[in-house]
Amino acid sequence: ETARPLPFIAVRRPGLSDFLSALTSFAARKDGETSASGK
Repeated sequence: ETARPLPFIAVRRPGLSDFLSALTSFAARKDGETSASGK
């Protein structure tokens, strides 16, 4: 799953906001799934 963002970016080519959102989501998941559930 860690290598998933690479091909995802190559295929979709998301914007800066999408990239930041993905980073935040990933960080929240690593920190605790309870944090991700809040959104």
